[in-house]
Amino acid sequence: MPVPVRTAIALCVAALGCGGGGGGTTGPAPIETITVSLAQGSITVGSLTAATAIARDANGNVLSGRPLSWSSNNAAVATVGATGVVTGNAAGTAAITATGEGKSGTVTVTVILPPVATVAVSLPSSTLAIGATMQALAEPADANGVVLHGRQISWSSSNTAVATVNNTGTSNATVTGVSSGTASIIATSEGQSGSATVTVAPPVASVAVSLASSTIGVGKTTQATATTKDAAGNVLAGRSVSWSSDNTAVATVTSGGVVTGVAVGSANIIATSEGQTGSAAVTVAAPLGLGSSSEKIKIVDIGGVFTPTLSGPSSGTTTFVSRAPTVATVNAQGTITGVGEGQVWITATAPGWAPDSVYVIVPRTTTGPVLRTDLTTYNVTAGSTLVFNVILDTRSTPIGGTEFSLGYSTSPNVFTTGNYTATGNPAPVVSNPQFGVLRVSLASGSPLSGELSMLRLSFTVTTAKTSGFLTLTLIDLVGPTGIDLLPVATSTRIPIIIQ
Repeated sequence: MPVPVRTAIALCVAALGCGGGGGGTTGPAPIETITVSLAQGSITVGSLTAATAIARDANGNVLSGRPLSWSSNNAAVATVGATGVVTGNAAGTAAITATGEGKSGTVTVTVILPPVATVAVSLPSSTLAIGATMQALAEPADANGVVLHGRQISWSSSNTAVATVNNTGTSNATVTGVSSGTASIIATSEGQSGSATVTVAPPVASVAVSLASSTIGVGKTTQATATTKDAAGNVLAGRSVSWSSDNTAVATVTSGGVVTGVAVGSANIIATSEGQTGSAAVTVAAPLGLGSSSEKIKIVDIGGVFTPTLSGPSSGTTTFVSRAPTVATVNAQGTITGVGEGQVWITATAPGWAPDSVYVIVPRTTTGPVLRTDLTTYNVTAGSTLVFNVILDTRSTPIGGTEFSLGYSTSPNVFTTGNYTATGNPAPVVSNPQFGVLRVSLASGSPLSGELSMLRLSFTVTTAKTSGFLTLTLIDLVGPTGIDLLPVATSTRIPIIIQ
């Protein structure tokens, strides 16, 4: 080759080696590879793990600050957020990919179901008749107590001679009573077990029904009780019983066996258990009618007599009973005699009539004032407001201006806090020095006698189907000069029966 040509080629190569015009390579190196890793390669459904991506150039240098996008090829199994946080959604595997500048890196996450930590077994009843069946339910749960559905469950019985259980592999299984005794019904899932105990007994062969009272009034209640027995007459406890009435126009019955009188007549109260039934007759009768409205709560002095009005049957067919003869007695004609200080129920019964009662208060002495109320009935309805006047009965001791302290309370606590207002003429001045005690001052220019209506109290009845007493206590009683008129505190208890 001629020398001038070789020289030209050399100059050209030299020029190319100098960058073709004097400029070098500029800008950051591009991403060549992306490596993705997981904080945890296997996670449970509902839990999280962090994915980390590292970008490198062609020389293996780490490139920081490069924007990357994240994706999952199976979002039903796992999803990934913009910062690489992976969430497990369902059991399976998913590829988590980071992409940047046309390059990608991938890692596989495995999502598994949370393991069973506990197994709870429940039975609809703790007792089962021989030959009868019932469904057992198993609920496996994770360590946080979350119920896990769809898990494989194996069933077994600790005593197949007493009870068997079919191994369905699911959360429900059928338990069958075989013979008398007890057995544990066991459910196992992923190595964890739970159990419930069943007692197998003979089937119900008979049902006997009894009533606390076979005769009740309209609106009154009585308790029905069912006794289940096997063929040998042995009592079977814990058996399920359903209740019904064959005449709901006369009497109804709740699922707990509470019978309520609706109208005068008769009805059969029926109990059914395992296909067997028993019944008892209840008569809803008109009230016997012992005591008029003004006689239901009555003050009778020691040695005094009182014969309450009897509006139903004749006294000859009626039986009278005093529940506390040391307070008051009652003869066969219904005449009540005060015996000693206290309070007492006087009851009357007669065939075909609903029992009835009056309440008698016997004061300490036949002289001196006593507290009472103008209540004419002790039967009240839950949710109602009970309003009554407190009466200071001077009896045979007229008083002038007076001052006394009145205490009031209920036992048990079946009322809300009472409200009070002053009543009467002249109206007293009433103050409330402390809860449950009222101070009453009454000014008068002349002696006062008779029944002095001093206060009106009102209570809201709160608790149904219970009874108690309202207690009024005359704590002290002084005259205008400060002389005690009643040196010893006395109390009057008023019965309250809440329907």
